[in-house]
Amino acid sequence: MRDGVERKFPYCDYEVRPLSKWNYAFADGQFTVEEREDWEAPFSTERPPISMTGSFVEIDWGFDNGLCHQVPDSCVPLTPPQQVRLIPYGCTNLRMTEMPLVRGWEPTPLLSSKQKIPRRYMARQGIFFA
Repeated sequence: MRDGVERKFPYCDYEVRPLSKWNYAFADGQFTVEEREDWEAPFSTERPPISMTGSFVEIDWGFDNGLCHQVPDSCVPLTPPQQVRLIPYGCTNLRMTEMPLVRGWEPTPLLSSKQKIPRRYMARQGIFFA
């Protein structure tokens, strides 16, 4: 019991963990936008009204005590570019608000973790990551 509330469902604490990869960086600025006309709920995870598919690479982005590091440990791509589908921020339980841009599959980093990542290399929160 805390603050007069018994700590059991639905009044309890939750721990939400990702079920898929999340440590991505943009590989380029090319995206395909898909708008659905048959959506029913604007915040649906299964059938969002809009989504974007683009080219991403996995990067070394540390994770400690249930939180990812504020900036990636390294922006060196760990995988070749792969297509990843993004859905709007409000359609998810876990959210990435900023993602670095790595110019393609190259063995040298665009930025190191010791540098502050400039805003122009970051994806912005929202549906269209500018």
